[in-house]
Amino acid sequence: MCFKGKGPEKLQKSEARESFIEGQRPGGRRRTLKDRNVQMQVLTGQIIHDSEKSILHLNPHYGVFLKGENINLNCRCRCPLTMNRYYNSDQFWMKLDPQKGQCETSFNLTAEKGYEGGYTCECLLSENGQWIYSKRSDPVQIVVQDRLLEPTIYMDPDSGAASNGDNVAISCKGDIRSGGGTFHLYKDGKGNPVQSRTVTGGEQIVTFTINTRSEGSGGNYSCRYQTEVVGRSTDSPFSKDVAITEKGKETLDKMCSPDRRSRQSMVAMSMG
Repeated sequence: MCFKGKGPEKLQKSEARESFIEGQRPGGRRRTLKDRNVQMQVLTGQIIHDSEKSILHLNPHYGVFLKGENINLNCRCRCPLTMNRYYNSDQFWMKLDPQKGQCETSFNLTAEKGYEGGYTCECLLSENGQWIYSKRSDPVQIVVQDRLLEPTIYMDPDSGAASNGDNVAISCKGDIRSGGGTFHLYKDGKGNPVQSRTVTGGEQIVTFTINTRSEGSGGNYSCRYQTEVVGRSTDSPFSKDVAITEKGKETLDKMCSPDRRSRQSMVAMSMG
């Protein structure tokens, strides 16, 4: 069953806590709590805990969401299933009944600050007057920010100097949306990008190649990415810098280093 729209209004904390406690208490009468469009039936009867763990999926699985992006939460269970209960930061959020013959439920949210937190779910089965609970799922995190996630950058070799061959590979990883995007590589944080790569929505990482024998190849490199968010092109922050040493310059620097000049002087004196 899919809850459409911006998502349910949360129960007040006091009501949610009371409902959760009552739901674990054997016996008593059945009652219903209402909070606007959310309705939760309080469970009665004997409680049995199952060893099976429910599975909660977050789709899409972004590191951070920007305001206005659509989010889907899906709770899957072992069949048969009577209902799912969802929690945010261990507070009751909502309950959903599956469609007949289904063993999962889902609902949609529109990203905003009020929906941040660690979500979990559990599966419940009503059988012979007993409620059988699954283990709570592992949490999934929803983080809502005003900007995209900073890209991750790393090199191979990580020293930034090509010992075998002339090339250093710089990889950049970002939070690309389903419509795809473009990664840009910058040198010394100036001007236009020195390289760019366009990717599809399924690609989150690209690799740029720098020839360390090329004049001017040495320096500090960073990357950023562009991707479409809620119908508009959005830029990420810049990554941290990584440093590359130009191969010819590296050799010259070693030859002209104080330690090398000192060793050469000592050899000359001993020969004299």
